[in-house]
Amino acid sequence: MKFTLTNIISLLIGLISTLFIVSFLDFNKTDPGPKIIVALNPVGPGEVIHNKNIKFVEWPKGHVPMGSFQDIKSLHGRVVKDKIYPNEPILEIDLAPVGSKAGLESLIEVGKRAITVRVNDVIGVAGFALPGSYVDIIANIKRNKSSVSKVVLSHVKVLAVAQATNVAANKPIVVKAVTLELTPLEAEKLDLTRSIGTLSLALRNKLDSNVEVSKGVSMQDLIAIKNNIKTTQIVSKKPSVKPIQKKQIKKPNSDVTEIRALEIQVTKAKGS
Repeated sequence: MKFTLTNIISLLIGLISTLFIVSFLDFNKTDPGPKIIVALNPVGPGEVIHNKNIKFVEWPKGHVPMGSFQDIKSLHGRVVKDKIYPNEPILEIDLAPVGSKAGLESLIEVGKRAITVRVNDVIGVAGFALPGSYVDIIANIKRNKSSVSKVVLSHVKVLAVAQATNVAANKPIVVKAVTLELTPLEAEKLDLTRSIGTLSLALRNKLDSNVEVSKGVSMQDLIAIKNNIKTTQIVSKKPSVKPIQKKQIKKPNSDVTEIRALEIQVTKAKGS
């Protein structure tokens, strides 16, 4: 068989194309990467991680989240601190310290305390103050026959409502008690405040950590003091109406009429 120049060129082009395709496929071949542990089902705060609610998933190499787990033994008995959703990697930051027990105590940060206050549908923001929410605490205190309302604590985390530490965010629940996370000093302040006044919760944005210092509001701030009120007295005046003067119409003099009538008669008599 004789190879012509055209056949040789076509063979070379085909060979180069094949080598290019093979090189391209090898270059784009992805490395499956390591397997990390993710949540199979939702895991709420205070719950213990079990084999039934986790699974292994291959993760791209070079993009493994920091603090993730690849050994199931390292998660044995660990308690979840923040809610983990399905297919979300389980990270160390979402777990309570090693050795924590399941329940409310595992959700309390080191150096803080949990204290429960009594609420109702109004004080508890109509049930929208849920675990994980942040609130301001307003105290209403009566003194000297007057009342003062003031924000005594700001950006306080709600740990639980009633006995629940995990409630759906879109399902408000009206309860009789709310458990808050406070420092020891804040807990003392709250305990004293509720013994001398009433408390209200003001729901705030979770991302808003600003603390505004307020002097409070008293009755004098709502109702102005009488001595400082400048009143303008409006005197209602009746419009002055000038009396209508009646024109006196003079009656004709009867004597003059009689004289004129007589003159007319005399004139007629002379003419006749």
